Amino acid sequence: GRVVDIKGVHTAIEAIPHIMNALPNLKISLSIVGDMRDQGYVTNLRKIIAELGIEERVCFIPPVLESELFGLFQNYDIYLFPSLYEPFSLTLIHALRAGIPTIASDVGGNPEIVFHEQTGLLFRQADAKHLAAQVVKFAHNKNLRVTVSSRARDHANQFTFNRMINQIESYLLY
Repeated sequence: GRVVDIKGVHTAIEAIPHIMNALPNLKISLSIVGDMRDQGYVTNLRKIIAELGIEERVCFIPPVLESELFGLFQNYDIYLFPSLYEPFSLTLIHALRAGIPTIASDVGGNPEIVFHEQTGLLFRQADAKHLAAQVVKFAHNKNLRVTVSSRARDHANQFTFNRMINQIESYLLY
């Protein structure tokens, strides 16, 4: 993906101190993965990171190929998807399919992909404290993480090209 304002990366960064305060015994870090051509936004993110004093906890990683997403997700405990606007995210489906516990903003098509406490967790758009609370919820509840991950894998497998074509054809024919 792209590291641009509409993707809400700043919300995830702003959530880090709240998460650290709630989980003082865990090593909290955030990896931001994506195309960083929007240098103005990336500069602003780096400024927020410095102001919060969390430089050692945040790293930037260049984009990865779609075929590498599954492996990338296996290296992390939670996937955050803080978009401010998102019609329909293929990356979110890839995360669910990979079985990584996922937290997404409650905007656009996200609630059609992530069902709160069923296939992931949702948080209020641009609300860093609410995002942090969802991370803490996952951290404190291993059973929730495991159950959500299992359901997410099954749910993500429903998003196939053939199913989409069949639904469109069905809608147009009736």
